[in-house]
Amino acid sequence: MDISRTTGVSKWTINRIRKEEKNIKARNRGGRPVVLRQGLLRTDSDAQLFLRSLGYSISKRSVRRLLRKIGFKSGIKKYKPFISYTNQKKRLKWCRDKTSWTVEDWKSVIFSDETKINVWGADGIRYYWKQVDQPWRSFHVNQTMKHGGGSVMLWGCITSRGPG
Repeated sequence: MDISRTTGVSKWTINRIRKEEKNIKARNRGGRPVVLRQGLLRTDSDAQLFLRSLGYSISKRSVRRLLRKIGFKSGIKKYKPFISYTNQKKRLKWCRDKTSWTVEDWKSVIFSDETKINVWGADGIRYYWKQVDQPWRSFHVNQTMKHGGGSVMLWGCITSRGPG
């Protein structure tokens, strides 16, 4: 058993956990269905709580150490502006409409951007766990909303003649 060798946990313990996990059923609480599949653990805290529910006492540090040992790596989530589904579709259409433009067409365009600088420190670092060969997923990124309190917004633009 590869899991047994990798984690150092006996194969009997792993088989028992697998059997117990199959018997775990979430009670129906009504409302919107849960987005996450059962057993999908995204943070070391999730993994720690899951193992505690199975009767294991384990620290977050030990969970992180085991995750690294079996091929996961942690990283800091990247930030990107929130873009609604409707605006994503509009942006894609805009891009596709411009595929036939010439250099002269692009010379009439002004590209602008803005950034938020926090006055009272950073918004905080958020970490994630993923396997090295796993692709980037939406939950590896923090969505942000503009115009938060205690910050300054800066705007700039660039044209074919230079910055503005």
